[in-house]
Amino acid sequence: MTKAAEYPVPTVVDRLPVSTTLGAIGLAIPLVGGRWGSYIGLPPVFLADALLILAALSTLMLPKSYPVPARFPPVYWLCWTATALFILASMLQGYGDPVTRFRDLLPWFYLLLLPAVVQWAKVAGSRRILNYLTVTLLAHAAWAIPAMLGVLPEIDLPANIFGQPLFADRPDVDVPLLAGAVVLVLHRWGTRPATLAFLVFAAGAAAAQTSRAALVGSVLAVVVYARVRGYLRGAQGVARMFAVSVIVALVVLVLLPAISSQAPDRSDAGALARAGLYGTGEASASGEGTAGARFQAWETLFDYYADRGHPALGAGAGAEIVRDSGAVRYLSGDVEVRAPHNWWVHAIVRTGYVGLLLWTALLVAGARPRSGRSNCTSRDFGRAMGALLMTSVLLAATFGVVVEAPFGSQVLLLGVALFGLSAQHEGQPQEAAR
Repeated sequence: MTKAAEYPVPTVVDRLPVSTTLGAIGLAIPLVGGRWGSYIGLPPVFLADALLILAALSTLMLPKSYPVPARFPPVYWLCWTATALFILASMLQGYGDPVTRFRDLLPWFYLLLLPAVVQWAKVAGSRRILNYLTVTLLAHAAWAIPAMLGVLPEIDLPANIFGQPLFADRPDVDVPLLAGAVVLVLHRWGTRPATLAFLVFAAGAAAAQTSRAALVGSVLAVVVYARVRGYLRGAQGVARMFAVSVIVALVVLVLLPAISSQAPDRSDAGALARAGLYGTGEASASGEGTAGARFQAWETLFDYYADRGHPALGAGAGAEIVRDSGAVRYLSGDVEVRAPHNWWVHAIVRTGYVGLLLWTALLVAGARPRSGRSNCTSRDFGRAMGALLMTSVLLAATFGVVVEAPFGSQVLLLGVALFGLSAQHEGQPQEAAR
């Protein structure tokens, strides 16, 4: 009798419930397509959102499909209920039309779906999760790497169904997903020549972007992943990680000039090295300015927040905080810009410290770490992948519009679910790796 047969995992079923399948498809759309994938649909209703909501409602209405329900501590449900009431109150007392108000509250709404996502992952099991991440992340990398290098052009499709052109890259989310693909390939196939070649091309594509926050955040996220997996234990582990990083960096730096000379203007492969960490100090017309311009925008927003005299609840959902505060002049001058390129500043100015604390509390309570030391099973890989996705998205959101957008919150939701999933298995038998 094999170990897997002797110690079956009681929460994994042979045939997945329909709600789990719908939820998996809903999350696969932004994982594969990034920004353009998350905007497929009939605005303001998008396909990924519709599938996630339908799957969550089905999970709630058909609890018998799940033999063992996901477990969360009472403090989590307290945060969940408070957040739900906060969303309801903000919708009733906000500004502008209901669609705009709801769009501003999406980051809170997505976190309310966490129990359903954890339930789907729990019943699927570690092996299915690993295969799911393999298919989705490699499918994303298949188009993202050539697109980010300027080799694959964007394709315009009917705007009433596709909100963004096909293969339109967005470094704030595409670079973190590439980092996830890299560690997944190394986890499954080791340091073979093909996997090392994939690593070099993925690193080159990431370095070719002008989003410093996404690149730095993804690098730090890989370090977090290595720490969670136990690869940085001892001097030998740290030295091995450092050596691999130096080799990859040298190879990428050698290839960058060749990439830059061959790629179209859309891909500025030398931008990171030329601009430095914070750029030249001038804001670009696209709103992707330097840190200096963004710091000025954030300072203006904080002054606006303090002058209004409502620190607990902020300006409110639907309010045009960037335009009304005057920060828009530092963020391209376009009145359509509604986010200050910093999630933490955005959350506190729009919803006050109540909204920011509720969002943070729900995130932390849902992603609580497992007790005990990691033994590097397949389940720990899911936990480490969750840490990577969470870290990279949150760091990128510090200098970009990530969490406010569907593609960013959906990837963050999956990361929180994967990281918190390990706590669901405390005291349960281990599933056979791979």
